[in-house]
Amino acid sequence: MIIETYKNLEEKSNFFDCITINSKEEFEELAHYWTVSKERPSLDTGSKYIFRGLTEAKHKLFNSAQRYWIGEELSNLGSNYQEFIQSLIDNAKTYQANLLVKYYNAFGHPAYDLSILSFLQHYGAPTPLLDFTYKFDSAAFFATDGLIHNPSSDIDNYCSIYSIDTELTARIFPSIIDHISYSLSQIEDILERNKDKNIDTSNVLENIEGLKYKAFQGLMLFHIPGYVPDGYSFELKGVLTLS
Repeated sequence: MIIETYKNLEEKSNFFDCITINSKEEFEELAHYWTVSKERPSLDTGSKYIFRGLTEAKHKLFNSAQRYWIGEELSNLGSNYQEFIQSLIDNAKTYQANLLVKYYNAFGHPAYDLSILSFLQHYGAPTPLLDFTYKFDSAAFFATDGLIHNPSSDIDNYCSIYSIDTELTARIFPSIIDHISYSLSQIEDILERNKDKNIDTSNVLENIEGLKYKAFQGLMLFHIPGYVPDGYSFELKGVLTLS
């Protein structure tokens, strides 16, 4: 099955706020705005902007698992996309007598589902992850590296650099950190309102604590923030502390 692409720039502009760059000078002005200009959005402290570069503007932002799922018509096998992703994770954990699990355990890090997906992502396996960067320059490199000019239609004249304001889009594109905090606050609220009842939250908490794919697969989109020196911690009063 053929992966869908944008037919032209007009169609793409229905889904993105697009700026079309047609000269070296225009690109330099844009790059200056994102990397040097004092008028640019705040990029220095806790950068909320992320970028992704693609060599072809017509390509949609499918992740590698979506492309594989669609291209190989895996839906015909009777399973769904979420089950496909879970099978990738489970198979990676058990491969070569649990080698990847042992690898993480060797330096004191549990083999979280998200850690497994990150490992697979950078070794070319299909995953539901897309790589973004906090640096415009890095996205510009990936947008132009290996670029081939093949102008069969107007959109084929262009590469693309995507910019996302993760604060502005927080409602539809939440941070995984915010999602965990919100989930725990909801559980805490339920427990508080039902003190006289014996409510079993162990399954939900196990999925969250283990950063299991099941805890996040219901989200259409979420982003994983970059490294911070002291990490993140979460607490559910009297029940759970995560760090």
